Amino acid sequence: MLARPPTRYDRAIVDYLTHAETAALIAAPDLSTWTGRRDHTLLLVAIHTGLRVSELDNLRVNDAHLASLPRPGDPPVGEERFRRRPPPCP
Repeated sequence: MLARPPTRYDRAIVDYLTHAETAALIAAPDLSTWTGRRDHTLLLVAIHTGLRVSELDNLRVNDAHLASLPRPGDPPVGEERFRRRPPPCP
């Protein structure tokens, strides 16, 4: 019979950040410096995508496909055309 080794911890190591903790983390870098803007961008990418640090480290400029993003005036594609949209602002 195969036995499963006992776990070392009583609870999970990974916890999720609360909204307040996330906001504080994003507000921490100094946006007046180049490294602060870099850190701010990396934090935003990590929080919004769920990437790990090693995955962030492996990102390259060519990995971002900004030309394929929809622009505000583009016609909807796929299921977007079936979604209800709020009326335009006056």
